[in-house]
Amino acid sequence: TGPFLVNFALLGDSTDYGAWLEVWLNGTRLTAVTDWQLTIPSGTLATACRPITNASITLTAAATGTLQIVGARRPRRTTQFAENRGVAARDLNQVITGIVAPARETWDKINDVPGRAIIGLPGETMPPLPAAATRASKFLIFDGSGNPTVTSPGLGTGSVLGPATTS
Repeated sequence: TGPFLVNFALLGDSTDYGAWLEVWLNGTRLTAVTDWQLTIPSGTLATACRPITNASITLTAAATGTLQIVGARRPRRTTQFAENRGVAARDLNQVITGIVAPARETWDKINDVPGRAIIGLPGETMPPLPAAATRASKFLIFDGSGNPTVTSPGLGTGSVLGPATTS
């Protein structure tokens, strides 16, 4: 069940950590709070200084396999700098890091093609493939909407048009 260290800085605000991270076990995305929880050694998520660099994930049920912890923070800005005052370097660093973090996470996602994703054209959204156990010994096809799915091998029902010879 863990704990499993989150090996990157977390910049999420409030306590909605399910919007900061994705946790995958054996290719299946787990649900925050229900399947996993984020904790820090001391203090609370609501009041911890950002970035959080000592967080860990604990699964709510024992499991074995490949666990992937992926940054997934949705870009948003919840505070503004106060008017008519200087801006501290720490404030600027947090804002700039908050801008860079989602860019880094997007880069990681789209450049991990062999590991986790089938990538469509810009603007297209494709669902994830089913788990490896579900797609084992199946054919990868695209449904009527162009989304990837799997189907069992079997005899076709279509007609073949072409020359009558096989040579």
